[in-house]
Amino acid sequence: MTDLQPPEPTSQGPAYVVGRIIGYLILTGLGALLLSALAALTIVIWRAVL
Repeated sequence: MTDLQPPEPTSQGPAYVVGRIIGYLILTGLGALLLSALAALTIVIWRAVL
C-alpha cells in the first residue's frame, strides 16, 4: 500500500490526534469484525461436526 502522502511529522496538533484516534477506531473495528467472523465460523463448524 503506497500512499501519496509525505511522512507525517511527530506532532501536528488536533488534526493529527483526531486522525490517530480515527485510525485506531477503524483498526479495532476491523479486529472486532474479524473476531466475530471467526467465532461464527467456529460455531457453524462445531454444529456441523456434532
